Amino acid sequence: MVTLALAKPECLTLRLSRPVTRLLLRTPLTPNQVTALNLLVGLAALGGFAMGGIGGGVAGALLLQVYYILDHCDGEMARARGLTSPSGFWFDRGVDLLVHALLFPALALMESRRTGEVIPLWLGGIAAAAIAAIFGVFAGQRLGTVAVPTSATGRAPRLRRTLQWLAAGDFSLLVLLVILLDLTRPLLWAAAGGAPLYLAAIFLLGLEDPGG
Repeated sequence: MVTLALAKPECLTLRLSRPVTRLLLRTPLTPNQVTALNLLVGLAALGGFAMGGIGGGVAGALLLQVYYILDHCDGEMARARGLTSPSGFWFDRGVDLLVHALLFPALALMESRRTGEVIPLWLGGIAAAAIAAIFGVFAGQRLGTVAVPTSATGRAPRLRRTLQWLAAGDFSLLVLLVILLDLTRPLLWAAAGGAPLYLAAIFLLGLEDPGG
């Protein structure tokens, strides 16, 4: 029986990925092939949101949940088979960047089609730019080109752990709830304000990449 090395912090999506990973380990699929499959799932989720309507929104949210589960599976497979590599890590991280950077513009397009307003598109764009910057800073941390001031690492440890848990947690479940309750606009406002604040918190609180 294969023992899976699990990333921290643990969340519901991570627990859901375990049985899926065990099934995938019985197939000839490689971790990079699972990452490629996950890219298609993520793009399909974005397409569902962009299509608009409750049907497209729910389909997108469900596919996004599948995306998050598979996003854990490729890393778990790589660790279980001893196939971890820098190229695999950056491939996975590139897929994450693409899907997350386009997620809020896709949700914004759905909301704009519903209301006929332009404001959601601006909110989605602001969130996308901040998210891309966050991924860039985390990539710089790993490459050693971006350093967090040492004084920041001791500040508000509980808040720091909470923020990192939120970044690595069950966001896909939140999106599904938002779609079902028709709360896309509040989510866009929260993302447009929260993503830039999270970017600032990386430096102020010494946040590290929650992707492990």
